[in-house]
Amino acid sequence: MLSFFILCLASVVIAQQPRPCTSPSQWEASVHSSNPKLDADLVVGTTETYYDIITFYDAKLVFIVNMKNGECSRSTFDQPWTDFAIQSDATSLGETYIGSSTIHDAGLFVTICLPMIVGEMGLGLWLLFKGGIIP
Repeated sequence: MLSFFILCLASVVIAQQPRPCTSPSQWEASVHSSNPKLDADLVVGTTETYYDIITFYDAKLVFIVNMKNGECSRSTFDQPWTDFAIQSDATSLGETYIGSSTIHDAGLFVTICLPMIVGEMGLGLWLLFKGGIIP
């Protein structure tokens, strides 16, 4: 009986196929349907500041509103729109649940991929949501 169990376990492990990181197709959208607003909370030393950043890629404008004192600045923005996509050389770190996996639809099933996202706002990992919808 033990050898049958080990044989079944080995065949399940061998049958698994590694899957590359890919962008979910439902995240594809046109630019005009996306929200151009970005909230930024910055802490520098003992100073904490909150900004609303509204970027219009077509008009090449950015509005930065300091939410602490109400000042608004307008400037040109020459960065191109970057479509959401996982890099072709990304490596899957595995899959996991955020929340509960025991109750149906109580948790969020995600795939974690490298490389890290390096940008002006900091560092991050790719988390790809599978199944359910985030409220």
